Amino acid sequence: MSPSKNVAVIGAGAAGLAAARQLKRVGLSPVIFEAGATLGGTWVYTDATESDPISVAPDRQRVHTSMYANLHTNLPRDLMAFREYPFDARGGGHHSWPRFPGHEEVLAYLQRYADHFGLADDIRFRAPVEALVPLNAAGARRTDDLEVAAWLIRTTGVGGEVEEERFDAVAVCNGHFSVPNVPDVPGASSFSGLRLHSHNYRRPEDFAGKRVVLLGGRASGIDIAVEISAVASETVLSVGDARAGRPLPGCDDVKVCAAIERFNGDDLVLTDGSRIESVDVLLYCTGYRYAVPFLNAPDVVRVDDGWIHPLYLDLFSVVTPSLGFIGLGNMIIPFPQYELQAAAFAAVTAGTTTLPDRTERERVAQSRTSTLRSAGVARRHFLTQGNKQFAYNDMLAERFGIDPITPNFELLHRAVEEARAQDVKGYRFATLPWLDAGYERAASSQYW
Repeated sequence: MSPSKNVAVIGAGAAGLAAARQLKRVGLSPVIFEAGATLGGTWVYTDATESDPISVAPDRQRVHTSMYANLHTNLPRDLMAFREYPFDARGGGHHSWPRFPGHEEVLAYLQRYADHFGLADDIRFRAPVEALVPLNAAGARRTDDLEVAAWLIRTTGVGGEVEEERFDAVAVCNGHFSVPNVPDVPGASSFSGLRLHSHNYRRPEDFAGKRVVLLGGRASGIDIAVEISAVASETVLSVGDARAGRPLPGCDDVKVCAAIERFNGDDLVLTDGSRIESVDVLLYCTGYRYAVPFLNAPDVVRVDDGWIHPLYLDLFSVVTPSLGFIGLGNMIIPFPQYELQAAAFAAVTAGTTTLPDRTERERVAQSRTSTLRSAGVARRHFLTQGNKQFAYNDMLAERFGIDPITPNFELLHRAVEEARAQDVKGYRFATLPWLDAGYERAASSQYW
């Protein structure tokens, strides 16, 4: 046990709060650095949008959140909840809240979670991390291949004052839904309409009477298309798979077409040779890029084409276990996985468990990379889990001695997926089982 260690958490969103909670649980006292004025990360809604609608201009006025006004989760709250803190009146929610809560309810839940576990006093607000620097044993910037002895965090206060502090371990929890991924569509300069990324979408009324094409057919693209279709003159969802040409289940107001090949003035030419004429708006629902702008240590960890590496178990820096990344997984049920990862990081940081040596960590990371490449997975999808998340969660639980997530967790997720596949517009009102057994376990005083 190492209760005297100084530990930093970067970000006070859901992942950062989970990290802080688990660190405190093992007797450590984390310092949480939050760039914003309140906790909650991406769940803190604002009407403000970035000054560049497609968020590519380097000098743009930036906004962290990607929430839109009417957003409701695509997962039921009992599935979303941290396991030790139910999303109803027994924990941080209320029985009257929707089964698929809006961003207001999720933010309230996170605020109550922080209050319940005494995390709020550990947060330094308006303290953006400008630099995270690996140090050697002499306290200088590490320039060799030896173990990282400590970390220097440099922040800039509201008044411009610069502060530097040294930490023994750092959990990076800055999220990955704030830097839009905008693919290059040839001929964009010939388009006179509006191009924007879903990061800057807020309300459907802005698109009333317009012909809107949305690029990207995952959850946000579908949800926003359904919402816009109520007011737009025409709504088209462009996808790059076999759904093209098929009706969107439960929503006849949205047409589904092939992928976009190029702009031709205000027309869009599709990969199947067809064309959408006189488009008013192209809305990119094309996801986000990983970014760790404060860490410039490529010999420790780097970001390449949507992939943060090299990592052991998609969690620890291969070079040093003192650097962890909580919440990198894509297409997951987030909060429970954050909780597992945070518990693993806390156990290693506190010294109650150890990782294999660096040679073995490198071998495991390289083996996983080779497996993904052999399977034909694009590098930008190496951190995408989907249905593999359940095996990953079980692996973490077994490896670090954590109580595993119950099988009904996966069963409920499957039921939600099936309901969504049948009706993208009404699945949130479908009759679904409740994860009551999971809540009973979470209420136990013997949790973990």
